[in-house]
Amino acid sequence: MRSSIQSNLNEALHQFDDVMSEIPEARKKALEAAAAVVKAELDRQIEIRLPNKDRAGRVRRWQEVTFGSRGGYARIAAKDEPVRTSCDVYSSRDITFWLERGHVVGERKKTALKGGSKRRGRTKDYVSVESESTGKRIVTGKLMYSWTQFHAQREVRKAAENVLKRIAEQLENFS
Repeated sequence: MRSSIQSNLNEALHQFDDVMSEIPEARKKALEAAAAVVKAELDRQIEIRLPNKDRAGRVRRWQEVTFGSRGGYARIAAKDEPVRTSCDVYSSRDITFWLERGHVVGERKKTALKGGSKRRGRTKDYVSVESESTGKRIVTGKLMYSWTQFHAQREVRKAAENVLKRIAEQLENFS
């Protein structure tokens, strides 16, 4: 009698161990699914916030998903690669930050030409406003990441709930 109880208990513990060993893999799959949803939403927000500015997908290509070494988190951030502009070389991470949060507009340089006439630099097609505190012209941020976070929360929650449902089903089958 005692050995049958012992063997039933051992069998139940082995089944429970099997269910528990599947949790990290299920968590990883949920994290990958959630990251894919968030990345798709970020790409959509870039298209919305930068209309006709990212036709070639350059800003979208800079964004990459990275996962924690132990699979505990996923993060989307701009790659750190050099980007050559007409004036200088900047980091894609810096440019993404400026697009997200905004930046101060540099002063236009005036060049003296023959006859005393002055030429201004190339005009930009962005909208700038004057800061009340500093009086400088600033380009407002597009808040692509902020809107992505707002819109993607529901989808991330769904991905987590799907994983929890799978684990709950396995635990129900356990008994």
